[in-house]
Amino acid sequence: MNRSKSACLLLALSALAPVAAWADPVADLVQAEMVRSKTPGVAVAVIDQGRITRIQGFGEANIEH
Repeated sequence: MNRSKSACLLLALSALAPVAAWADPVADLVQAEMVRSKTPGVAVAVIDQGRITRIQGFGEANIEH
């Protein structure tokens, strides 16, 4: 592989690296459980040492519309 192709491949792969930083284990867990239990929507609060660290809704807010 010539130097130009190697540089292009390295640039393309480095552009993908930040995507891994976007992984959200809480969202992944909630989404998987929603699929498993066929739940249309859920509100989640994450509490760490008595403090709320995250509040988020997942899924559909109104299943009629």
